Amino acid sequence: MVEAHLSGQQDAADGYSKRVVRVVLTADDAAAIFQMRPSSDVVKSQNQSASAVARKYGVSSKTIRDIWQARSWSRATLHLDSSRPAPVKRRVGRPKGAKDLQPRQKFGYFARGLKNQKRREELASKMESQTRNCHEGQKRARSIVGALESLHAVRT
Repeated sequence: MVEAHLSGQQDAADGYSKRVVRVVLTADDAAAIFQMRPSSDVVKSQNQSASAVARKYGVSSKTIRDIWQARSWSRATLHLDSSRPAPVKRRVGRPKGAKDLQPRQKFGYFARGLKNQKRREELASKMESQTRNCHEGQKRARSIVGALESLHAVRT
């Protein structure tokens, strides 16, 4: 049986709300609609008959045509149409035994953690080298200042 949900929608033109019916079809409804489809040689009247069936079930004619053409509810109507082949079940993912040529990239929290860790290590090594260079520079400066002071002391 068709299940209807009422919801209020604001009409932009006059500002009043109106009741809108949203219909939820069941698998049995879809099967019944599929059995009402016209024969394939009657193409012109398909729109007219789709709108008549749509009024009966409270849905759009596009929904009816989608059910008839197996765009929607195809699993519920598969047993009613012998011309359609049974769907092939496919496994998700890569086949067994297949390996990637390159390692996969990590995503999400762990990737950020690894990137941040690498960045921290790079910054730490850079700071160490700068500190080392700074200390060496200070030592050189002290030795130069010491030499200048000793020269100055000798002259005076």
